[in-house]
Amino acid sequence: MIEYIIEGKMAVIIGCSEEEEELYIPEFINDLPVGKVQAHSFYDAPNLRKVVFPKNLKLVGEYAFASCKKLREVIFEEGIESIEDWAFISCNIETVSLPKSLKMIGENAFMGNIAKADVNDYMEKKDIISRNKNARPKNAAIFPIDLIDNLSNVTKEFIVEKSTYYETQIDFEKSKDIDETSLDLPYIFDGNEFLIGIALREPSEKLSLQVSKESQRVLGKYDDENPDFLVLRLDILSNEKFVGEVVFKSPFSEKIRCKIIEEMSVENENTKYLRVVASLDSYGSGNISREFAMNMFRDLDGKYFTQYKNHLLTKNQYNEIRDTIGNVALDTLKSFLKQISYAPALSYIISVFQTIMSDGEYIGKEEFQRYIGNRLYVIYDSMGTYESFVDVCYNVSDGLKFIEELTGMNYDEIKQRYGLYIQDAEGFELNDEDLEHFKNQFSDFEENYNLYSEYLDYIYKVMNSLNQDFEMRTYQE
Repeated sequence: MIEYIIEGKMAVIIGCSEEEEELYIPEFINDLPVGKVQAHSFYDAPNLRKVVFPKNLKLVGEYAFASCKKLREVIFEEGIESIEDWAFISCNIETVSLPKSLKMIGENAFMGNIAKADVNDYMEKKDIISRNKNARPKNAAIFPIDLIDNLSNVTKEFIVEKSTYYETQIDFEKSKDIDETSLDLPYIFDGNEFLIGIALREPSEKLSLQVSKESQRVLGKYDDENPDFLVLRLDILSNEKFVGEVVFKSPFSEKIRCKIIEEMSVENENTKYLRVVASLDSYGSGNISREFAMNMFRDLDGKYFTQYKNHLLTKNQYNEIRDTIGNVALDTLKSFLKQISYAPALSYIISVFQTIMSDGEYIGKEEFQRYIGNRLYVIYDSMGTYESFVDVCYNVSDGLKFIEELTGMNYDEIKQRYGLYIQDAEGFELNDEDLEHFKNQFSDFEENYNLYSEYLDYIYKVMNSLNQDFEMRTYQE
């Protein structure tokens, strides 16, 4: 079933039912000519295989059929005049016949299709114009540094395709079709090396980099309440003249500097490969109060879920990445909690869990493991600031209640059976009043504050390592 709206004396197609496989757009609706297909109308239509356009249709809007993975056949009648940017990006169109009436094909309208070469040939023969000929060039992209060992795979076409994909992500974010967590852009971390590929229009010398002025407040923070990442543009200059740009996410940073440490080319003097090192003033004591580090695993998961949805990763690859992210998050948290000092109630809970899990006579360990895993996720999600960290160390009532319900043993019975109780460093048992005193003094213990800072720093470094590893999977067969 076709969906439409009326604009003046013209009908505009805005979508169809999800089960639609073959779409025959009519010439008239309510006696009005069908003049255009609205932007984003059929984006990611799951079953669409064939589309036939009528002769009245003049325009197909941007992203109109983007990511229709089953779409293999499109038929245009004489009359179509304009196909806008990315209209059929990432479909599976095998062949396409473009009529003589066509005057404009937008940027990368058929990118990611087998029929892309046919479209390019037609544009050259008929001198079809692109609306964005004067736009900033989509000719550069960031790649994992490990690809430097196999530059022959980073072709000019590959660079342009990746660059356009990242710009598409930015357009989606601006239109709120995706959010910052699932925004699939390269991550740049403090001290992180990366590779820039740039397809130049002519030989260039003295290439340099600078953060684009457009990044200042235009893309900037996602919002004042969530300043974890910035989306930045990096201008590529030749003799101080703009020749290209790349776009990426970086940790919240007041300053960023990127330096070219090596410049390479492979059989093509107009395609350059730049080895770059980033330096960010982004992490340290000034950032601890933000939830930056605590959100990083979630951001990474969102990024690769988007790649999976866009068929850049297989389901097995994404599942492996997701499991790795979850396991690393829990392992780092468990290691951190075991090192905390002056949190006697938390130390007691951990000791009880460890003892019961190693008790050969105890039945029901699977429930214990399930609870521990779920509880760690809750702790991880809640522990964004130092104040919430303090609360985690002393709000253990849920853990105590769970132990009693599952084991059937109360505090005194656990003490009698295992010799475990809430105690201070000297082994003296503590009551509720003692625990309250410990909590009031907890923030004064510099050792824990430093440990918390180290924990966030460790997450930051692990994130960097995982990111580099996962990035390479996108480029593996």
